[in-house]
Amino acid sequence: MERREIEHLVGVLFKFWEPPSDHSTYDELTAEVETMAAHNVLEACAQTNTVDKVVFTSSLTAVVWSNHRDNPTSHDFDERNWSDVNLCKKFKLWHGLSKTLAEKTAWALAMDRGISMVSINGGLVMGPDVTISNPYLKGAAEMYEDGVIASVDLRFYVDAHICVFEDVSSYGVISASTTSSTATKTP
Repeated sequence: MERREIEHLVGVLFKFWEPPSDHSTYDELTAEVETMAAHNVLEACAQTNTVDKVVFTSSLTAVVWSNHRDNPTSHDFDERNWSDVNLCKKFKLWHGLSKTLAEKTAWALAMDRGISMVSINGGLVMGPDVTISNPYLKGAAEMYEDGVIASVDLRFYVDAHICVFEDVSSYGVISASTTSSTATKTP
């Protein structure tokens, strides 16, 4: 994205929707591409005087893959929580790796350049094209076991983006889900 493409915008809603068509699955390459895309968008926003806010679409997978499994009752995620990059690589949780690296890059650039940004970390977006091959679902059994799997209705997700964009005071990380599941462990 170049500066001239966003020069007259007042806000940017950014979402890396899917891997490139010539590379249709999430892997380490996708993480690199998504991270570079996030960097390029935020850099372009920083170079213009008209962008007031960036609403960055991320995923709960950017925060759930960490050593929180050692403390399964701790599900309060905020801007200090990130998925463990090494854990994501070890278990090939490429969606989580991509979202973590891209969002961290975006936040670093936003803070460095003074860009107002809100990140919306949603659950699995429910729509007509959700299939078992969705990369969000890699590790779904573990997320369910830990009580951190969640889904979000597409309409709710869109409304959340509009609300945080329109609210000038919104800032930080927002988790968006319309349903969540919790598994209870029995001894």
